[in-house]
Amino acid sequence: MGILTAAQGVFDLLGVPIPDPTKLPAAGSRDEWVLVFGGAGSAGQFAVQLLRVAGFKVVTTSSAKSFDVCAPLPLDAMGSLTGQCSC
Repeated sequence: MGILTAAQGVFDLLGVPIPDPTKLPAAGSRDEWVLVFGGAGSAGQFAVQLLRVAGFKVVTTSSAKSFDVCAPLPLDAMGSLTGQCSC
């Protein structure tokens, strides 16, 4: 369900064009930033990856205890409500 929720949010609701797999832009090559709330959740993790493949720079939020879940994600920055930041 996480991938379906993320794909609907990214491609349908935000209107991000589905990337051509033979001509993928470099991750972060667009000069546009996207904030994904709850990057440690399943939909958030998929949304981060879909947006990076589409070339966006991605920032996410996470609780401090879930920072380790977000660590392997291709993020440009991450922050929590408690003030921790990985920039």
